Amino acid sequence: MNIKELNLIGFGKFENKSLKLEDGINIIYGENESGKTTVHSFIDGMFYGFLRPYLKTTRYTDEQDKYQPWSSKRYAGIIIFSHDGTLYRIEREFNKDNASTKVLLDNTGEDITHTIDTGERGRVLQPGFHFFGFNNVVYSNTVSIKQLCTKTDDKLSDELRDKLINVSTSLNEEISIDNALKELANKLKNIGSLKAPTSIYCKINDELINLTKEKEEILALKDNYDNLLDESERFNNELQLLEKKLDDERLLLRKVEYKEKKNTYTEAFKLNEELNKLRIELDNLEEYKDYNQVDYDTCVSIENDIKVIESKLEDTNNKIIELEESLSKSSVINLEKENKNIEDIKKDYLAFETFEEDKNKLLYGQDSSTVEFLKRDLDSTKAGKNKYIYGIIALAIIYIVFMFFTIVNQYTVLLPQLLIPVFILMVKKIKDVDTIVNRIEGQIKESTIADENRKKKISQIEEEQNIILKKYELGSKIEFRSLYENSQRENYKFQQELENKKGLKDRLNIENNKKNLLLHEKEDLHSKLNELLLKYDSSNILEIQSGLNNKRKYDELQIEFKNKKEIINKVLGEYTFERLEVELNSNKEYDSDEIGIEEISSKLSIKNRIDELIEIISQNKLDKKGIDEKINLINPKISKLVEIKEDIERCKEKLIEFDSKKEAIELAKSTIEELSKDIHNQFAPEINKKVGNIINKITNGKYSGVRIDNNLNIGVIDPKIGEIVNISNLSGGTIDQLYFSLRFGIINSMSGDNLPLILDDCFIQYDNNRLKNILNLLRDISKTRQVILFSCHNREMEILNDLNIDFNLITLS
Repeated sequence: MNIKELNLIGFGKFENKSLKLEDGINIIYGENESGKTTVHSFIDGMFYGFLRPYLKTTRYTDEQDKYQPWSSKRYAGIIIFSHDGTLYRIEREFNKDNASTKVLLDNTGEDITHTIDTGERGRVLQPGFHFFGFNNVVYSNTVSIKQLCTKTDDKLSDELRDKLINVSTSLNEEISIDNALKELANKLKNIGSLKAPTSIYCKINDELINLTKEKEEILALKDNYDNLLDESERFNNELQLLEKKLDDERLLLRKVEYKEKKNTYTEAFKLNEELNKLRIELDNLEEYKDYNQVDYDTCVSIENDIKVIESKLEDTNNKIIELEESLSKSSVINLEKENKNIEDIKKDYLAFETFEEDKNKLLYGQDSSTVEFLKRDLDSTKAGKNKYIYGIIALAIIYIVFMFFTIVNQYTVLLPQLLIPVFILMVKKIKDVDTIVNRIEGQIKESTIADENRKKKISQIEEEQNIILKKYELGSKIEFRSLYENSQRENYKFQQELENKKGLKDRLNIENNKKNLLLHEKEDLHSKLNELLLKYDSSNILEIQSGLNNKRKYDELQIEFKNKKEIINKVLGEYTFERLEVELNSNKEYDSDEIGIEEISSKLSIKNRIDELIEIISQNKLDKKGIDEKINLINPKISKLVEIKEDIERCKEKLIEFDSKKEAIELAKSTIEELSKDIHNQFAPEINKKVGNIINKITNGKYSGVRIDNNLNIGVIDPKIGEIVNISNLSGGTIDQLYFSLRFGIINSMSGDNLPLILDDCFIQYDNNRLKNILNLLRDISKTRQVILFSCHNREMEILNDLNIDFNLITLS
């Protein structure tokens, strides 16, 4: 078996506390008052409730009230565990008024409570009987191991010897065979015998002897009276008997009628008193008759909704606080100041770039070599003009020469004429060149003026740029660009901060709106709850719940009242209380006589017998007197004899009862003595072996075994010298180790199932070496069974870590 989960819904200081356990070693750690004992008791309570053992009626231990929840309304819990490969869960309500226990298959939720065999049938289910195989006393002596007690060494040894003697003879360390035998001896002494004159047995025997003597004397007297009756009967026995019988029958009839009426009156009166009590109870509960279960359920639902909303409000408030803290930490205010500088830098940088573009346009928009080109063109054009001039001069010279030769030789007149068109063309070319020269010179002048204007504008632009650079104490455009890029990065950060702040504000608005909605919803729920509470004039739901209980009681009383009223009417029949009282008062002489049910039921037969006797007696009236006298003499003697016989039978039965008790007590004594010997003979060798193996491991071979002799003396074997050392000579720590070994040996002997081992501060008296040894043993044990160790010290965890032993730590705060 392995325990998987503990869910303390409402138990002591815990509310909705869940603990997850694992296979192997589990340490539940906590300081004093942290709740370790509460969790341990929770496990016990889930399996066995808090019932006193060995009682037929349901009686609770003190723990039932001790662990009432501090704050939770429910006193309940859930435990989940595996057993034989199946996962189970136990759900238990501990409150006495609504106590309930369910066992379910955890995987499917199937309720198997009706299949659980608890060993003892009672109102409170104890699943521990089914899953462990024994009751809570054996459980607390085996599965659950606690500290031995804090005592001196000699007292520890005496306590351990007493516990081991009890276990070896009764399988329970709290049950003493010696005490049981002493108790039986005291019971025998209380009954006594014939040899003890003052005992109750001897006194009853003397009373029997005296009653027997008196009976014999009366029987002797009765013989004389019988002879008288025989003689009287021979004369008028029949008439006397008939007369007596007639009187008896008449008297019986009157008694029967009286008893019948008295029974009717008594029964009706009793019912009427009950009816009046019911009427009073109904009047007291009438104010609750209009209570409604639906309203109560609505109140519970509203209260649960309020709790949910309060939880949401708490979360929302926490978020609002976080958002407000984040907003308060934002540096946007400082960045807003810096942003103004950034905007100025950006504006000036753009102006600087605009100036730069204008300057570049002025510098590169017009070719700086235009004037030079124009001058070269001018020079080239003038040079061309000179060529034409030189050509005209040459033509003039040629013309003069030709004219000279013409004048000299008249046949050459035609050639000079041919030079005139060329001359005219040359003159025209010179004019064209002059025109071009004038145009080029105009262009040169215009370009010179434009260049001067451009240089002036460039100078103005550079002055404006220098003003901007001086504004920021910069020496160059490169530095200004670096400043601008840095400012843009700061501007980006500023925008990011703005967006973050906006996001925080938006989220804060959302959370505030959510909070307002929740507050409004909570207010509405409180309003609805107060309306329902006001309807029943109650201050809380518990008062409504109490009122509902009274309402259910009122309805039940209404039904009971109606049934009682119908029964009274049936009982009275044709009579009334007043008529019955009159008739009973007139016949009070019959009040002390006892009449049986059979006689009441044969009322008609009695009347018939009376009629018959009257007819017979009328014929034998003369003999009536003698018969009556005989009968009157005999009756007192017979009555006393019957009383004595009853007393004799009473004494005989009492003596027989005492003899039976004495035989039973003697049988019980001999049986207990034989059984205790058999248990010891069977149990001690197995315990010797198993406890010896364990004590050998945890003492590192210092003690190699345990011996329990026929006189139940306990000792441990010292392997060095081979001697058996009496436990009175051992230290407190060694006795504590022996105690643990004994308890673990018992659980291994009693159960084949690998049940959990629950240890509650068992190792307080152990030094570090002993603790290391016992933890090594627990590692071996944890391979086959789950170990749950409660501790308020760190030693166990430190040693387990040093030994590289895995464990599951659960810390209680």
